[in-house]
Amino acid sequence: MVVYYRQTTFQQRIYLFELVERPGNVSEACRGAKVSRSTYYRWKPRYEKDGVDGLRETRSHAVHNPHTIDPEIERRVIELRREHPDWGQLIS
Repeated sequence: MVVYYRQTTFQQRIYLFELVERPGNVSEACRGAKVSRSTYYRWKPRYEKDGVDGLRETRSHAVHNPHTIDPEIERRVIELRREHPDWGQLIS
């Protein structure tokens, strides 16, 4: 079963950190702001570094791969594969 959690809002993130700063614990603050503890710990470094401004923008969780193949090299590899189908591993 897949559980979907909606994205937190900026106001929700601010509220979370306001609750954490009051006497109490993280679990209670997370319940009050309706976010998971993992969400709190994901936002905490941004809050500690940049304050409220660190909570403004969401950032992608996608892996950013700087090691992409040059388009010219990719084109040439495809061209060679078509010219020599018996080279290398057979693709089904």
